[in-house]
Amino acid sequence: MMKSETPESQLAEKAVLGAAISDPRVADSVLEALRPDQFFWPAHQQIAACLATMREAAQPVDMILLTTELEKIGQLPEVGGIEYITEIATDHAVTVNWRHYAAEVLDRWRRRALRAAATRLAEAAADLTLSTDDALERCDQEIFRLRDTTARDNPVAPCKEAVLAAADHIETVYRNRGGTTGLSTGIHDLDRSTGGFLGGQMIVIAARPACGKSALGMQIALHAALEKAVPTLVFSVEMPSMELMCRALCSEASINLQRVRDGYLRQEDLAKVSQAATRLIRSKLFLDDTPGLSVAQFRARARRAKAQHNIGLIVVDYLQFMVGSGKRSNESRALEVSEISKSIKTTAKELNIPVIALAQLNRDADEGTKPKLSNLRESGSIEQDADTVLLIHRLDKGRKRQGDEEESDHNTLLILAKQRNGPTPEIKLNFIGEHTVFQNLTEKLYSNNQSQRQK
Repeated sequence: MMKSETPESQLAEKAVLGAAISDPRVADSVLEALRPDQFFWPAHQQIAACLATMREAAQPVDMILLTTELEKIGQLPEVGGIEYITEIATDHAVTVNWRHYAAEVLDRWRRRALRAAATRLAEAAADLTLSTDDALERCDQEIFRLRDTTARDNPVAPCKEAVLAAADHIETVYRNRGGTTGLSTGIHDLDRSTGGFLGGQMIVIAARPACGKSALGMQIALHAALEKAVPTLVFSVEMPSMELMCRALCSEASINLQRVRDGYLRQEDLAKVSQAATRLIRSKLFLDDTPGLSVAQFRARARRAKAQHNIGLIVVDYLQFMVGSGKRSNESRALEVSEISKSIKTTAKELNIPVIALAQLNRDADEGTKPKLSNLRESGSIEQDADTVLLIHRLDKGRKRQGDEEESDHNTLLILAKQRNGPTPEIKLNFIGEHTVFQNLTEKLYSNNQSQRQK
């Protein structure tokens, strides 16, 4: 039977503290790399905390000053007295290799934290007041946090390094002009305005029902998976995966969706479907059509998909069909939607990938006027959490209601209502309903022909 011992290294802890006491510059680096609570021995925790207090107050550090400060706050006897401080400062003052010992201290702390997390998981599994999904979410969150924990040795970089990095980035963008820095959407003027979607961003696509938000979300997902070979995960909370793939096949094969519904397909249509199906099967597109997807399920499955398939884009269709924790659900729908929105944004940052969340607009957007950010349904936190908000305004629907048959080169406006670091234009598109596809009016991304560019 394996012997169970608490992971710790008293010698490594002494070496780190000895180096910090001997050299104030090392003390600052040590306190940046390790927190006092990451030491195992209580005496070492108190010494590290005292050092941190002294450095925060810009006080110099040495053996005598540390001893005086510990005596002043009444902790000197608790840490072993002046004899123990002297031992650490004289016998273990190895400033050259302190990083090696700090890494060892951190490793032992992570192992202790892992054991504590395992204990909490066992307790959560035995707690029948928790749902299984909530217990799994707690475990996933603990493990992910521990795996991502590293020594916090990240000193302030000189301006020179940042300038060179920025200049190199500009040169790279210049050499790759005509491309995007982030994930391309396939909507040329959207890519030109945003530079593509970046890791950590939450992008909201909002519209009234039957205006094409699912079609646009799926179109971007298919572009990423098929054209850019980016592993893409779609959470289809509203629509079964088979129905979603029927629409995807029609889009890819340019087949009238109504012909699929009534069965009046031509022979050549079936050949197109077969070719499109082959492309989709070979793509890196992943689906999850769990109805009533909870926040805990979403976060756990997103993490797992990132680890297993290196997912580079997530699409959620749609946000208001998800459910929050039981506590939020019992309070109010607005608070629940706020929790869902924050979870989506947190997941995007945690996994460092863009997450597109589709959302519903309220009934005020049905009056024929252009939708606004204030039309986002049920929660203002969606607007706050999102880095980019796209609102779909279908002009053809408004014209039908008003009996206006005015000719136009476009039937849809994609309104970039919010973008943290960029312009907010209105992009003209054509929605081809029979294929559930939004068509570019600008023929080519970054076209040199000004007549082909939207302002």
